[in-house]
Amino acid sequence: MVFRTHALWLTLVSSILAPVSLARSLGPRDPVPAGYYAAPYYPAPHGGWLDSWKEAYAKAEALVSQMTLAEKTNITSGTGMFMGKYPSHNAVHFSLTIC
Repeated sequence: MVFRTHALWLTLVSSILAPVSLARSLGPRDPVPAGYYAAPYYPAPHGGWLDSWKEAYAKAEALVSQMTLAEKTNITSGTGMFMGKYPSHNAVHFSLTIC
């Protein structure tokens, strides 16, 4: 019975001290330097800022433009562990190798 009492007290004390210790270690953030201003950039460039992806985005856009809403939904949805696992799509000559 003594062991359980010690374990209970240890659990109680550690559950109180751990959040306090964590909060103290985080501390306040450094202030933003005076006069700092980042110009907003909206909207972001289609596909990001890397030119090396332009060809891939063009191919993807051409493929997706041929698909119906139902086809787009079928390849982007799923449940549980089957999320994103889908067979080849013959209507638009789309296939994906599933690992």
